[in-house]
Amino acid sequence: MAVSTSTLRIPVSQTTGLLVLVSQSKKLPPPPPPAAAAAAAIAERPCVGRSLNDTELLHYDRQVNVMRRGAFIGIKYGSQAMMVTSADKPQPAGAFVVTRSCASFLGSYSDLPYAVAKTALHGLISGASVHLLSSNIGVNGVAPGFTKSGILSNSQKAEQGEYKATEYYYNRLQDPAEVANVQVFLTSNISSCIYGQMVLCDSGKTAAATGEACTGSIPPVKPLDLC
Repeated sequence: MAVSTSTLRIPVSQTTGLLVLVSQSKKLPPPPPPAAAAAAAIAERPCVGRSLNDTELLHYDRQVNVMRRGAFIGIKYGSQAMMVTSADKPQPAGAFVVTRSCASFLGSYSDLPYAVAKTALHGLISGASVHLLSSNIGVNGVAPGFTKSGILSNSQKAEQGEYKATEYYYNRLQDPAEVANVQVFLTSNISSCIYGQMVLCDSGKTAAATGEACTGSIPPVKPLDLC
């Protein structure tokens, strides 16, 4: 869970620097590989996490508390900070971008506690946007799909290369900067008419959940014949 905040909706002319910072973040060295014992334990569990048989109440409570309670606390007290004015900020304003997950759109993406916790964030975003609208504070969210992150790098399927780019757009592993670009947009002034919305950023994977099992092979669109 993450709550991205901005004390002002950023003028679009100033977003270039933010995008540069996002791009530069990709140049950071990768984390060291896990120890052999940890890698062996990781290899025994799938990306979706625990089955219901292996899910304890402690596991459920932890995920719910971290993802739901954490986002609520961030919005409750972060909104108060956004109401503080100064010479550089004469009017109260701000924007929240809550990170949800594609798991809240499709049940096959994760274990049950994770899906429950992420789905609840949609209600938080919708309700908070109403409560903060009069304070000139926007609340929106993004729901990333399979992204190059620790969740995938620490999973059996990632180790086997299942999430490497393929010929289909919806099976590719997207870069974190692609999701960050959407978050930057939602905190900028060019999104000032968007409130209480959740943007699914999964390269179309949820929309194409069954792949081409029902439609058959789908060829690319032919170029327009201008002759």
